[in-house]
Amino acid sequence: MGATVSSEKKTIKFKYLAGLPFGLVGRGGAIRFFLLAHGIPFEEELFDMQTTWPKKKAELLLTNESPSGMVPLVEYGDMTLTQHIATMRYIAFDMALVSTPNGNYAQDVIADEYQVLRDAYVTAVFGGDKDKFKTLLSEKLTMFEKYYKKYGVHDVYVSVTLKDFKPLWGDIALFCLLRDIFKVGLLESKDDLPPRLQAMYTAFEAIPAIAEWEQKNKST
Repeated sequence: MGATVSSEKKTIKFKYLAGLPFGLVGRGGAIRFFLLAHGIPFEEELFDMQTTWPKKKAELLLTNESPSGMVPLVEYGDMTLTQHIATMRYIAFDMALVSTPNGNYAQDVIADEYQVLRDAYVTAVFGGDKDKFKTLLSEKLTMFEKYYKKYGVHDVYVSVTLKDFKPLWGDIALFCLLRDIFKVGLLESKDDLPPRLQAMYTAFEAIPAIAEWEQKNKST
């Protein structure tokens, strides 16, 4: 399936939480890094978790701007996009930031499996059995490595955009999750990743816009 390119340049506002603990980027970080990696201009509206967020959450539910009452949200032209994977995928197709059909499928495979690992990670961080998660994580990293070898159509990422060879939604979501897993100490370093995942992680964090954002937002 090809991308249908919008002829209208859309304004983009990214809405998310400010000051996540441990320097985490969370689900919203995947959207932010997607936009940064592709050089897409956007504004941010961030909500402090202790002050502005409770009122904003109630407002999102009341107005149905977010049926779940959750962020991230992206105002994309006259649309409000929710759910981080669907949002990245929608913008990618609308702006023709896509791969081949096989490459797009590979991104969806990684994104689907990422959701399973992310759910387990959230459970572990918020009081779950961390040793159990580490065992699962080891199994999932091996599985992701196999997916990259089976479906990958690029030597670093599982696939890339056709016009400028940049990473897409599956790779970016997995990068952000691995990054946050490192931040909370459930994985020690990139050396603990299998070779393909290590190459993906290293390449993505070296993208200038990502490296610049990390430097500006470095925890002190």
